[in-house]
Amino acid sequence: MNKTQVKYIVGIYSAAMCIMGMLVPVPILSSIAKSFPDANIAAVQMCIGIIPLCMALSAMFVSSVLATRVQKRHTALACHVLIMVAGLSVVAFHAELW
Repeated sequence: MNKTQVKYIVGIYSAAMCIMGMLVPVPILSSIAKSFPDANIAAVQMCIGIIPLCMALSAMFVSSVLATRVQKRHTALACHVLIMVAGLSVVAFHAELW
């Protein structure tokens, strides 16, 4: 196996781990929904699951394009900022959860 194949395998496994990491809050979803009795359960589930999934998928696509053009530390910093913005966007889309 050459270096290119190893890089592809590592990339596939890391992408799979990122996507599987989105499933971590699923077992505690009912407990979180109980914390917001007046909110719609679907809205709570969307806030917990959809935003991180969209951020992970878009980050994978963008980072693959920018990997050869931008330094890794700049990419990591931009990803952290985007994740913070996505986390705060819950308040913007669902004011009743505040």
